[in-house]
Amino acid sequence: MSQRFENEGWVFESTKQAHILPSAALDSWESELGVTSLPEMIFAGNTLTLSHQHGTGVVLSFNARDALRQAATQRKSGATGEFGQVQVACAAQWKACGRHPGESGGARVHDSGILWTFQTSYTGTLSCSRAG
Repeated sequence: MSQRFENEGWVFESTKQAHILPSAALDSWESELGVTSLPEMIFAGNTLTLSHQHGTGVVLSFNARDALRQAATQRKSGATGEFGQVQVACAAQWKACGRHPGESGGARVHDSGILWTFQTSYTGTLSCSRAG
């Protein structure tokens, strides 16, 4: 599903795909980004793009791959600061009940990746759509 609108020379377009990145693609992203684990639920098809149509050709886009690439780069360089892995908001509740969400039979929680997500200083991907 895609939505688009224009305002004063800017085009705003969002794309939403309900599919989570398949595990084979997740493995490929881990290899490409040089990391051993990524969030299990990545909505790779969800994007937001802002394009300036009058003169500048400036395009600012937001997407999962570029955000995770920056998180991985920050992590590898040790420059994560306040960024990097953070516990998801409901991790404490999952730990308290001793259950792993989504598992049949409620398997015991170990320090699994499902309790964590990534945080980064990603502010979008800037490009220019015209030759200059």
